Amino acid sequence: MKMIKYIHIYLQVRTIFVLGFPPDVKERELLNLLRWWPGYEASQMNFKGEQPMGFALFSSAAMAMSARDALQVFDCQLFFGTHPIVSLF
Repeated sequence: MKMIKYIHIYLQVRTIFVLGFPPDVKERELLNLLRWWPGYEASQMNFKGEQPMGFALFSSAAMAMSARDALQVFDCQLFFGTHPIVSLF
């Protein structure tokens, strides 16, 4: 029974991805947006697709979901001119 509990802990999703950035966004802007959230560990921008995508790792699934929920109501229009689309990865 203990082994199942450990497997469950490792399978929790702790990464969110953020869409809706302008094409000229810098990686530091994602860092500045997320670094104050509790449980934030790391972030990275991906510029390979049609639009930039940000990925962020949190210390737990609960922290990732909390950040996801907060970012969905956060007004990024002030910073980027767009509204973000945030989801668990």
